[in-house]
Amino acid sequence: MKRLSLSMCILAIAPFSLGFNTCEDLMSVEPEEAGQTPGFNYDAEPGTCDGWKVRYCEASVLCGHRDAEPCIYEAEFIACYADAPYSDCEAEFQEVIDEDDCSLFPNDCYPRNIADRTAARELCEDVLEAACEFDFFCGYVSNLEACINEWAHSYNCEERLSVVPGGEACVTDLNNAACGEYPSSCLDHTR
Repeated sequence: MKRLSLSMCILAIAPFSLGFNTCEDLMSVEPEEAGQTPGFNYDAEPGTCDGWKVRYCEASVLCGHRDAEPCIYEAEFIACYADAPYSDCEAEFQEVIDEDDCSLFPNDCYPRNIADRTAARELCEDVLEAACEFDFFCGYVSNLEACINEWAHSYNCEERLSVVPGGEACVTDLNNAACGEYPSSCLDHTR
């Protein structure tokens, strides 16, 4: 069972269904009603990072770019760069929605353009290192550095957009875990 633990960690990045089917559902269902962590602020004030997230997902669903579930999963915990144009982008997405015109969809307003990825990248790198140390200690891999290098290519921490609340516990929990026991805090740490 080589790399069983790290493989489980890699599987944690796969999107899960939040139970939304339409743009209307996205805007009308409160997170508590859907049984999810309230990381997506449905009542966000205009001109805020959260306002951008809601309008981005609403416009993405309207234009058929994304389904609501993966859009919310990707965007809900994003921290925007302080100087990112999230307010302008939100206004552009609102125009797409108001005009029902997907040709107006802005090209520079995607999460990759707005998200401050620093914390997500750092946590992702720490998790990869801790997971490989765990695998090495437990005898699942024979070379720690090779494990880190191999998984760094496929897990690509540069692509992580956000840290899931509580995800920071993954590293500590991995350091304290017994072989064969994978910490639940590592199931969804970065997105």
